[in-house]
Amino acid sequence: MFVVPPFGGMEPGYPVKFRLKPVLRTARSILTKAMSQKFTASPRGTRAQSLGERPLLIPLYQHQFESRSTMRPLLTLLMVALLIGGMWGYVEFKNGVSRPAMVVETKFAEEPTRLTILRSAPLFDGGGLGGPAVELAIKSKSFLTLNRTVPPEEFIEVEIPNVEIGKNTVNVAVNFEDPEAFLSAEKPLSLYALEVIIMQGSRELHRQTFTSGEPFIVGGDILFQVDPVPSLSDEDNHDHAGGSH
Repeated sequence: MFVVPPFGGMEPGYPVKFRLKPVLRTARSILTKAMSQKFTASPRGTRAQSLGERPLLIPLYQHQFESRSTMRPLLTLLMVALLIGGMWGYVEFKNGVSRPAMVVETKFAEEPTRLTILRSAPLFDGGGLGGPAVELAIKSKSFLTLNRTVPPEEFIEVEIPNVEIGKNTVNVAVNFEDPEAFLSAEKPLSLYALEVIIMQGSRELHRQTFTSGEPFIVGGDILFQVDPVPSLSDEDNHDHAGGSH
């Protein structure tokens, strides 16, 4: 790359790439023609002027100007090609670099977590239309299904599997609809209630009540929090911190 002096309105120091062989060939031919011509004295006789001086300079600058005009679009295309090629190469390199798999460590509760269901009326199995009498699930995986009639005085308590440290969601659904209610002369209740209690040891983690004015499926998602059990070292640190005050 050569820095050409300002010429023809171009900015000073404008970098232009060109081949040297055509320029040298042109310059050699011009010099050859200039050397073959005779020198004559100036009209005033003060200094000698070469008749080939003007033909030597003008074609040389004209060749440089034409080289600049020709190379400008080529340089622009070259810069665009380098930019696109560099970006494409960077994207390919980035996609080719193997990223380590993200490992999420799941901690489960050490102490058993139990769920108790209290209700105000019997529960019924609706068969293929109404669903089971009781269905409990965590993370879309069922861990209790009762396909029979469950009287209200029957105690229902079950351990929740795979309870994690942190937030957990369990889904509870019970069916108060009696499939043979149309054959019975008894009037339906005005309110159907379901109460769910979640315990961990002697600690109550959550209590939630669902109600309905119709004997249909009652329930929903229940969100509860399980905190990590403090270790002995944490308890000792807490005791020391409390004794220092």
